[in-house]
Amino acid sequence: MVYTQRDSSGKLLRVSMHAFAGMTAEESETLNDISIWLRAQEEMRHHLEKLHQSDIATVRVLEDLITVLVEKNIIDYADLPATAREKLDERALVRADVEALQDTFHFLDDDLNGH
Repeated sequence: MVYTQRDSSGKLLRVSMHAFAGMTAEESETLNDISIWLRAQEEMRHHLEKLHQSDIATVRVLEDLITVLVEKNIIDYADLPATAREKLDERALVRADVEALQDTFHFLDDDLNGH
Protein backbone atom coordinates (compact mmCIF):
# COMPACT_ATOMS: atom_id res chain seq x y z
CA MET A 1 0.00 0.00 0.00
CA VAL A 2 1.05 3.56 -0.73
CA TYR A 3 -0.26 6.92 0.35
CA THR A 4 -1.58 9.19 -2.35
CA GLN A 5 -2.86 12.65 -2.98
CA ARG A 6 -5.32 13.26 -5.80
CA ASP A 7 -7.04 16.40 -7.00
CA SER A 8 -10.83 16.76 -7.16
CA SER A 9 -10.90 15.12 -10.62
CA GLY A 10 -8.92 12.10 -9.38
CA LYS A 11 -5.62 13.09 -11.01
CA LEU A 12 -2.66 11.69 -9.08
CA LEU A 13 -0.56 14.48 -7.53
CA ARG A 14 1.71 12.62 -5.14
CA VAL A 15 2.61 9.05 -4.12
CA SER A 16 4.60 8.12 -1.03
CA MET A 17 5.48 5.00 0.93
CA HIS A 18 4.84 7.06 4.09
CA ALA A 19 1.80 8.95 5.29
CA PHE A 20 2.03 12.70 4.67
CA ALA A 21 0.00 15.83 5.33
CA GLY A 22 -2.50 16.37 2.55
CA MET A 23 -2.75 12.73 1.50
CA THR A 24 -6.20 11.76 0.32
CA ALA A 25 -6.02 7.95 0.28
CA GLU A 26 -4.12 4.75 0.97
CA GLU A 27 -4.09 2.72 -2.25
CA SER A 28 -2.61 -0.38 -3.83
CA GLU A 29 0.69 -0.03 -5.67
CA THR A 30 -0.75 -2.18 -8.44
CA LEU A 31 -3.30 0.38 -9.65
CA ASN A 32 -2.30 1.39 -13.15
CA ASP A 33 -1.72 5.11 -12.58
CA ILE A 34 0.16 4.44 -9.34
CA SER A 35 2.41 1.80 -10.89
CA ILE A 36 3.15 4.18 -13.78
CA TRP A 37 3.94 6.93 -11.24
CA LEU A 38 6.27 4.65 -9.26
CA ARG A 39 8.11 3.50 -12.41
CA ALA A 40 8.51 7.13 -13.51
CA GLN A 41 9.75 8.05 -10.04
CA GLU A 42 12.37 5.29 -10.18
CA GLU A 43 13.42 6.39 -13.66
CA MET A 44 13.75 9.96 -12.37
CA ARG A 45 15.97 8.77 -9.49
CA HIS A 46 18.12 6.87 -11.97
CA HIS A 47 18.53 9.92 -14.23
CA LEU A 48 19.28 12.21 -11.29
CA GLU A 49 21.96 9.80 -10.06
CA LYS A 50 23.53 9.72 -13.53
CA LEU A 51 23.42 13.52 -13.64
CA HIS A 52 25.05 13.69 -10.21
CA GLN A 53 27.83 11.35 -11.33
CA SER A 54 28.28 13.43 -14.47
CA ASP A 55 28.53 16.59 -12.34
CA ILE A 56 31.30 15.01 -10.28
CA ALA A 57 33.23 14.03 -13.42
CA THR A 58 32.68 17.47 -14.94
CA VAL A 59 34.08 19.18 -11.85
CA ARG A 60 37.29 17.18 -12.23
CA VAL A 61 37.51 18.10 -15.92
CA LEU A 62 37.05 21.79 -15.10
CA GLU A 63 39.71 21.62 -12.40
CA ASP A 64 42.15 20.08 -14.87
CA LEU A 65 41.19 22.60 -17.56
CA ILE A 66 41.79 25.54 -15.22
CA THR A 67 45.15 24.07 -14.21
CA VAL A 68 46.22 23.76 -17.85
CA LEU A 69 45.04 27.28 -18.70
CA VAL A 70 46.94 28.72 -15.73
CA GLU A 71 50.10 26.71 -16.47
CA LYS A 72 50.07 27.92 -20.10
CA ASN A 73 49.55 31.51 -18.89
CA ILE A 74 46.29 31.76 -20.81
CA ILE A 75 44.48 32.88 -17.68
CA ASP A 76 45.80 34.34 -14.45
CA TYR A 77 44.69 32.38 -11.39
CA ALA A 78 44.33 35.67 -9.51
CA ASP A 79 41.69 36.80 -12.04
CA LEU A 80 39.33 34.04 -10.93
CA PRO A 81 36.72 35.11 -8.37
CA ALA A 82 37.90 34.68 -4.77
CA THR A 83 35.22 32.07 -4.04
CA ALA A 84 36.30 30.02 -7.07
CA ARG A 85 39.95 30.16 -5.97
CA GLU A 86 38.99 29.13 -2.43
CA LYS A 87 37.01 26.12 -3.69
CA LEU A 88 39.77 25.09 -6.10
CA ASP A 89 42.42 25.47 -3.38
CA GLU A 90 40.35 23.43 -0.93
CA ARG A 91 39.82 20.66 -3.48
CA ALA A 92 43.52 20.67 -4.37
CA LEU A 93 44.42 20.15 -0.70
CA VAL A 94 41.93 17.32 -0.30
CA ARG A 95 43.11 15.69 -3.53
CA ALA A 96 46.71 15.90 -2.29
CA ASP A 97 45.68 14.24 0.98
CA VAL A 98 43.86 11.48 -0.92
CA GLU A 99 46.85 10.90 -3.19
CA ALA A 100 49.19 10.73 -0.18
CA LEU A 101 46.97 8.15 1.52
CA GLN A 102 46.68 6.18 -1.72
CA ASP A 103 50.46 6.23 -2.17
CA THR A 104 50.98 5.07 1.41
CA PHE A 105 48.29 2.41 1.69
CA HIS A 106 47.53 1.48 -1.93
CA PHE A 107 43.78 1.35 -1.36
CA LEU A 108 41.64 -0.37 -3.95
CA ASP A 109 38.19 0.95 -4.88
CA ASP A 110 36.67 -2.09 -3.15
CA ASP A 111 38.50 -1.17 0.07
CA LEU A 112 36.86 2.24 0.05
CA ASN A 113 33.39 0.98 -0.83
CA GLY A 114 33.24 -1.47 2.07
CA HIS A 115 33.69 -4.62 -0.02
